[in-house]
Amino acid sequence: MKPLNAMRGATSHLLLCLISVIAVSTYGSPVVVNTWPFVDATSEAWRSLLESADPNFAALNAVEQGCSKCENDQCDFTVGYGGSPDEDGETTLDAMIMSGKDMQVGSVCNLRHVKDAISTARLVMDRSTHTTLSGLQATAFAQEMGMMLTNLSTPASSSAFYSWKEARCQPNFRCHVSPKASESCGPYKQDNAESDQLYADSANSHIRHSSASSTWPSRQDHDTIAMVAIDAKGNIAAGASSNGASHKVVESMRQGATPKQAAEDAVQRIVKHYPLYVGALFAVDKAGNHAGACHGWTFQYAFQDNTLNAPQIVTVQPVNIKTKQVNTLDNAQR
Repeated sequence: MKPLNAMRGATSHLLLCLISVIAVSTYGSPVVVNTWPFVDATSEAWRSLLESADPNFAALNAVEQGCSKCENDQCDFTVGYGGSPDEDGETTLDAMIMSGKDMQVGSVCNLRHVKDAISTARLVMDRSTHTTLSGLQATAFAQEMGMMLTNLSTPASSSAFYSWKEARCQPNFRCHVSPKASESCGPYKQDNAESDQLYADSANSHIRHSSASSTWPSRQDHDTIAMVAIDAKGNIAAGASSNGASHKVVESMRQGATPKQAAEDAVQRIVKHYPLYVGALFAVDKAGNHAGACHGWTFQYAFQDNTLNAPQIVTVQPVNIKTKQVNTLDNAQR
């Protein structure tokens, strides 16, 4: 079973930095790209992209609809309701959406009792001057905006929670506490006797950071759908929805790198500081070119554009640490 969201009220590491874009003289054709082979979400976003009533918001609408599809379908039980119970057995949701046109962003963290996480994030962006709302404040805002309240737990998530409790709450994300987090469910308190180890871990943060994620090597142990859409006018939007924890980063394209180069560079920079990092990302430029990179597992993402009648899945092989090379497969190589 995947490690539970162990810290009460903790939010996912839902970092959506997938939209670093290089300048191009002409726009490419529309495209939708999303993490993992969630092709139903890809298809829903593509349909929305082509049928959007307002072309100025086609990309944003596509991202919202695509991520919503995954939330409703409970993609791999890592997106949407009924997954990743926290220490109290409750499922909470995180989501983010961003407009590349004006760099506006909206997000929710630790959203409780509301299934529509990505749509609530869109409301935060469109109907408030906030960037992020969290916890019960996010829930209250969603309710004010017309969202329905519901129980996010399911029999499956409740069963997972009780199994975790029976296994002495293993694994979890506690450290330097008493009783030992590796042996007990708590309640915990600070263990001052481990102060020296605490400072040692601070000096070797890559070890501490990777202690949980290094046990998540399978597809079922990821946590997010992240999606980028480019519409016919060249507008870009990005979004993500999750009920777990992970990382995603890209920045080199603004310096002229291709998506493949940017993805490789980002992964190598992460692995340099966090050798046990297990994660993946993809990059998309304004022309619709895309590529992925990963470390610690084999990663897949899905895309659709005007050349395809249905979404296509791209498989990305992990970093080769010894040679410091990253195996990627971009759309030019498919």
